[in-house]
Amino acid sequence: MPNSPDPLPTEDDDLYPTNPETETNAEYRARTSTLIRELRRLYGLHFAPGYEDTDTLGHLLANAGLNTLEEYLKRHHLP
Repeated sequence: MPNSPDPLPTEDDDLYPTNPETETNAEYRARTSTLIRELRRLYGLHFAPGYEDTDTLGHLLANAGLNTLEEYLKRHHLP
């Protein structure tokens, strides 16, 4: 279905760590266009306080001055 949400990451996704220096444009767009709503399903409703569900990971990272979700999670002590 065209409006179906993207599938949630699996444990296998951890086998392919994101490296902003080597990722392709498609990988970058996918990483930064992820919605906060999707990340809240993974990390809990407390993830990214002050952001709307429709804000993107790219917006969050830009405001935090970070490059990756991993950096954000480390900074905010999330698993």
